[in-house]
Amino acid sequence: MENEFDKYILRSNIFRGSVDGMANSIELILGFILEEFNVKLPTTLMLGQKIKKLTQHKNDITPAYSPDFDKLICKLSEFNNIWIITKHGTLVGGLEELTFCKDGRISIFDSNKQMEIRNEFTEIMTELTKIHRNL
Repeated sequence: MENEFDKYILRSNIFRGSVDGMANSIELILGFILEEFNVKLPTTLMLGQKIKKLTQHKNDITPAYSPDFDKLICKLSEFNNIWIITKHGTLVGGLEELTFCKDGRISIFDSNKQMEIRNEFTEIMTELTKIHRNL
């Protein structure tokens, strides 16, 4: 029989895997967009570095993309921070909400925050797909 801590670990692993999958999806479409600008990406390039590369092509992207590009970059950066916390942070057990510690900072991901992350991911992917289609 599973105890509460085992359930907590399972929930955290599911959440971590979900955020990791979202990050991989974002990295993939960022790669497709950057390929349109003949940017050669080493396989070791992390999400944050790809976001920086995307910002270098702001002037090339904005004519084909009407929404606020800076707002999209902000959302991407916020998502990257969440991904770093869940990927490299230490799980803090014994709490109701999923809690991670990274660089001395505690981050809590209750069910509302997790839903917010999923919604932000959907918005990010929708916007990145629009950019890719319009290039």
